[in-house]
Amino acid sequence: MSTAGSTLNGSLADTGAADVLRQLADGRRSGLLKIGETTPGWVALADGSIILAGSGAGPSLAESIHAAGAVDDESVRAAVHRAGSHDLRLLDQLAPDHAEALRAVVFSHTVGAVFQMLLPSTEAFVFQIGPRHPLADQFAFDVSTVIDEATRRVKEWAEIAASIPSAQAVFRPRRTLSPTITDVALSRDEWTILAVLDGRRSVAQAISASGRSSFDVCSVIHRLLGAGLLERAA
Repeated sequence: MSTAGSTLNGSLADTGAADVLRQLADGRRSGLLKIGETTPGWVALADGSIILAGSGAGPSLAESIHAAGAVDDESVRAAVHRAGSHDLRLLDQLAPDHAEALRAVVFSHTVGAVFQMLLPSTEAFVFQIGPRHPLADQFAFDVSTVIDEATRRVKEWAEIAASIPSAQAVFRPRRTLSPTITDVALSRDEWTILAVLDGRRSVAQAISASGRSSFDVCSVIHRLLGAGLLERAA
């Protein structure tokens, strides 16, 4: 990383996203890391811990909150009206009344965004040094913990992607189940995603309709295919 005034910058071709985050954590940096332009990502840090991260390849924070059912929709709509499309401002609006309910959602959303950043890339990055954000009092995730969970997803991604040839593939529930399947138990997340796999939506459209990350949707498709509950429609 090179330093210029109040910014640090470089390329992921030279320094991977995980190393960049670890260096910022070691230096107890506060500010905003921005990565790339093709599918831009960002990470807000305070004293070397992550407050929140987002990715252009994933759902917005509002979509993640809605999908998880962590906060009632009326409160989320009111917060979005005040904060606009800015995820950090949205969290700032919701945190006073819903911090505890949001913690798991914010962590999962952040891991999903960092997962996208860990995939091979030559994008440029810039870290704008800034003041410690007050949200760090309620949301401060250890960088190593986030990276470890995101890295686990990266390792799983190759196997998941092998069963899903492209984002334009279309899947639907199997019309006839194997006689060996006598009981079917689905988690809430699996049911939410299965409900949008109707044989008409592509994987990309299912991701958008469900409000979940590409990793979450594709991992559920992979599991349901393996369980014999889904089939390829197109």
